[in-house]
Amino acid sequence: MLVPEISLTPQMVRNFTDLFGSNVAVIHSNLSLGQRTDEYKRIEKGEARIVIGTRSAVFAPLDNIGIIVIDEEGEHTYKSEKSPRYQARSIAKQRCFYHNATLLLASATPSLESAYFASIGRYKLFEMKKRYSQPVLPDVYLVDMKVEVETGNRSNFSRALADEIKNNLQRGEQTILLLNRRGYNTYMNCIKCGEVYKCPNCNIPLTYHKTNNCMICHYCGY
Repeated sequence: MLVPEISLTPQMVRNFTDLFGSNVAVIHSNLSLGQRTDEYKRIEKGEARIVIGTRSAVFAPLDNIGIIVIDEEGEHTYKSEKSPRYQARSIAKQRCFYHNATLLLASATPSLESAYFASIGRYKLFEMKKRYSQPVLPDVYLVDMKVEVETGNRSNFSRALADEIKNNLQRGEQTILLLNRRGYNTYMNCIKCGEVYKCPNCNIPLTYHKTNNCMICHYCGY
């Protein structure tokens, strides 16, 4: 059972140990070398037949795999950028092929690769028609910042976002802004013609770094 983050392992381990007791082993990078060695030995001896962990757990020395479950399979954390570079999902596929096992890719937001394979029938698709506990979903708005600029708004915040933040403050509520990016702006474009400045090598938008006042390609370093 693979989870995308170490912080998610304790809850998952509790759920499994309540059902299967000492049959559960845990593997992730926060364990000491001695702890990891002990877990590997338990797995090799057959004392633990269920392994829970982050991407490195895909290499657990199980010799008779029946199923591998990857929770939130579309998360980027399953890809190792350090040597040896690997994608845990790809390793899981190969191990399941070798052991004739089942691979279950679970996610509310699957990767494009998995969604495509499901659409052409290469993967079997199972859908949950109802959300767990039926929560009330928030309203989502997509704001075109080009329109904001054209109407005189030169701020980094759209008018709608600024209004919502003000409303939250007036109600005594808090606001969280998520910035999932490196650099000051993920792209720069010409206000007059709208052309986006791209890397001549990779043909992707250049990222603007305000500290150095320059645009950089994070793929090739241009």
